[in-house]
Amino acid sequence: MSEQFKTFLSQLSETNATLDYFTDFKKIKGNVNKISIKLNQLNYLIGKENLGEAVQELFDENPKVFEVLDILIAVRKNKKAKTFNSNGDIVLLDTYFHTSKSILEYIEETGLGDVFRNKNITNLVDYVFGIEVGLDTNARKNRGGENMSKAVSLFFDKAEIHYKKEVSNTVFPEIISLGALVISQRPSEISETILAQVGTYIALRLTNSSDQSIVKSSAPDNLNSLIDLLPALRTGEAIIVGEAIKIPSRVRIKLNNPRPTSDDPKLVEAWKKAHPENGENYKIVVTKIRQQKF
Repeated sequence: MSEQFKTFLSQLSETNATLDYFTDFKKIKGNVNKISIKLNQLNYLIGKENLGEAVQELFDENPKVFEVLDILIAVRKNKKAKTFNSNGDIVLLDTYFHTSKSILEYIEETGLGDVFRNKNITNLVDYVFGIEVGLDTNARKNRGGENMSKAVSLFFDKAEIHYKKEVSNTVFPEIISLGALVISQRPSEISETILAQVGTYIALRLTNSSDQSIVKSSAPDNLNSLIDLLPALRTGEAIIVGEAIKIPSRVRIKLNNPRPTSDDPKLVEAWKKAHPENGENYKIVVTKIRQQKF
């Protein structure tokens, strides 16, 4: 190992986190305030032994109050979460919030029924505030980039070094261009603004037609037959198109050794195995999926 690299490693900081990195309370309070009126109305259910009757009374008074039930199990509405219903069909979570009967089913099956009856919580506004704090920890990665700039700024300030947070590219004419690598399993969900800056695509197996069209749009029309191979690519195969390669090509990428435990399941071998028929197995699986217990 070179001395320069050793020096580089010795100077790495253990963290770039400042105290405001861990939780964004301003955002949390804003999220809770948006639904606080409905949460206060749902407080009516706390301590009620006959939840069916209480749900019906509240539904008759204001059926929209139940639109916030998803956050009570730590699910955001914009996630469009799905679940198995009692018939074994896959449905959106918020389809339970349209009738008093399905609302009661949701409350009982999620475990909220016992929480309400036993008064395990006393105020849903405070309860959801805690949920929002927990969910906000998942957003830390989005604050990481800004936090790095803060950490570097602290070092510069301490050393009394003058700096600018942003500079025009004309200040450093010797820098011709800067590169970036974007990795995604769903290229169709990447911002069009970002895709417009991409010069080269290295595409592994893609089965979704929307994702395939992103790669196809960057290749000449006479090479569509090559892009059509995307769903059939084997593990480790890729199609490269763009500025980094003269001719769009299908290539084989050297696999890591040892291999990670992420190989595709061997479905054919699994299907050949004999399994005893048991109708109860279906009910057990559906129940466990709905309860998220495995």
